[in-house]
Amino acid sequence: MKIGVLVSVALAVAAVGGLTAVFVNSSSPYVTIKDANTGSTRVHVVGEILPDTLKESAMTRDTRFTLKDETGTMPVMYVGPQQSNLDHATRVVVIGNVKDGVFKADQMLVKCPSKYENENKAAANS
Repeated sequence: MKIGVLVSVALAVAAVGGLTAVFVNSSSPYVTIKDANTGSTRVHVVGEILPDTLKESAMTRDTRFTLKDETGTMPVMYVGPQQSNLDHATRVVVIGNVKDGVFKADQMLVKCPSKYENENKAAANS
């Protein structure tokens, strides 16, 4: 019976340690464009898309644009499903890292408050 308890405790400790390692390895900090350009680690960068730079390709499933924040600008390439509201976005969060002078994003979160402003106005007028 003692051995069974020890094995159970050892398995529980290993599971918690494994989950902690996965969480630490998958998390990444939010940084500015300036800071993103100085490192090669995975980061989150928040900024605005310069409208004239947005180019989407359905064939290659990539989106390219220039991202701007208070510290500067940088070219971004996102490969993945096209975002339907990207041309109306006020801010985006790109997740990835800089390679060869371009921020290679494998995830992108689009912030589009105008969609919700219209819904809130309609609800307030009802």
